[in-house]
Amino acid sequence: MKVLTLPLVIAVAFLIGCSDSSHNPPPIDSVATEAAVAADAAEAAATPQPEKPAIRVGWSPNDACSFLNPILVTRGYKHDFEDEYHCSSPYKDIGASSAGLPNNLAYYVTGTSNVADTVKLVLNYNQPASASAATKELAAASRTLALKATGNEIPANVLSAISAGRAAVETSGEFTHEVKRDNWPTGRGYETHYIVTKSVER
Repeated sequence: MKVLTLPLVIAVAFLIGCSDSSHNPPPIDSVATEAAVAADAAEAAATPQPEKPAIRVGWSPNDACSFLNPILVTRGYKHDFEDEYHCSSPYKDIGASSAGLPNNLAYYVTGTSNVADTVKLVLNYNQPASASAATKELAAASRTLALKATGNEIPANVLSAISAGRAAVETSGEFTHEVKRDNWPTGRGYETHYIVTKSVER
């Protein structure tokens, strides 16, 4: 009987250990996996989310194409390619020139078949030495366009940029006002664009 005692004790201890396995700590591999998942979740939460892109929306093409009537009358909303459409006015001469083209101003609208999303004025300074009168006309037309397109006055710093012939961008509500200046490679003139677009967050 004494010979059997030791094996019996070992067997009982083994059975007790098996029955108490529910209280054992989880395997090391399981703990590491849970920690890694938690770390990934924390990193994802801390990472800045990209801004939602803006959706271009706009105006009825008929309305947009007539914003500057009777100053700059467009010639109808026309199909360009795919779903791109536009209307534009003839260039209006400002002042006179004894050599070359005078300064001139035109109005453009672009968009899709049923939505005009961009309206802009383009002033060609063909005679930069006589820019003053042309700039005043661009500023006046820009104020009218801003009021018709947005229902509000043109932002003061945008109007100042038009008068100074420098670039500027300002967003006011759902509208973006932009002034662009392109100097011609010939060095004989430049052009200034006043652009209004309308966008909303997705």
